[in-house]
Amino acid sequence: MTDSIAIPQNVCLVFWVRRRIVWNCNFCISQGNSELGVMLYFPCVQVAFEATLRKYFET
Repeated sequence: MTDSIAIPQNVCLVFWVRRRIVWNCNFCISQGNSELGVMLYFPCVQVAFEATLRKYFET
């Protein structure tokens, strides 16, 4: 986890708050358009998955 990945990961989190999970992950990849774009996909999915679990367990 380097600083270069931490900043885009926060961007992913902002879009998750808007509940656009699939679009969010695709956006992360398209913005990178390189190895970084591929790397961003994994933290993007992880954030969405964890937030989904919290949503179910907190109801």
